[in-house]
Amino acid sequence: MEQPDEPLALSAPLARRLAATMCERAEGRNCACNHGVWQYLRIMGMATGPVHQAGFYMEAFSKVKTLSGAPRILISGTADYSMLAHALVAFRSRGLEPAITVIDICETPLALNRWYATRASCSVETHRCDVLKFTHEQKFDAVCTDNFFAQIPSAARTALVAQWYQLLRSGGMVITVNRLRPDSDGKQVSFTVDQVSAFVARVRDMAVSMRDQLQIDSEALVRAAEMYAHNMRTWPVRSQDEIVGLFERGGFSVDSSLASNVLGTQPNIPTGPTVPGNSLYLQLIATRL
Repeated sequence: MEQPDEPLALSAPLARRLAATMCERAEGRNCACNHGVWQYLRIMGMATGPVHQAGFYMEAFSKVKTLSGAPRILISGTADYSMLAHALVAFRSRGLEPAITVIDICETPLALNRWYATRASCSVETHRCDVLKFTHEQKFDAVCTDNFFAQIPSAARTALVAQWYQLLRSGGMVITVNRLRPDSDGKQVSFTVDQVSAFVARVRDMAVSMRDQLQIDSEALVRAAEMYAHNMRTWPVRSQDEIVGLFERGGFSVDSSLASNVLGTQPNIPTGPTVPGNSLYLQLIATRL
């Protein structure tokens, strides 16, 4: 299977610079502490992303059909350009050049997608907006996103599924993966004190051992990782039935399955939100009826 080109060593310092000036500042929060360090965490294997479910995405994109012209794809929320990279590989392997639109509430990941599109010789349309307020003159053949439900409170997920329904043509698909936390009570979760300590310690060790690859001051990276761990919040998805039910009630036919993280259990990898581990993930394709 062909792997997408994800030049993290080049884009990580770019993301850090962009986040310093572009990230959204609202409600007392600044997502620069996320976007500025995210790609460094990916280089160290300490952040989840489409690459961990690459086989699923490749197969899912192969099922996307278009009524005419190029497949119209909406990437609904993203931390960087990874989903764009995986979509391009999947469609180009079939001799297709997709028309891709990317939306996010922050300009930093959108700028990264434009940077990647230039590098990959493709065109991409970007919009900074809340997905629930996004409109487009044309319907999409597929909506894709990775672990996006974790960014959405439970009470807003019905509206999210309804919005995707409106953005898709009949027969269009939602393609997504989301981590499951069966033991959660559904409330927002963050790193525990112990998880922050373990996470930062791991980054400190790797910042030294991978110094040549990371090309960033070790202490600066440790401080950024600590800020990330202190500020990261997610809304857990508890079960497969929870999400499948949302789609079925929202007018979709659902094909879903469970998969463990392909990295499996590794020594010295800390636990916590967004950290790869021995977790269950829901792989889902929902087709609009």
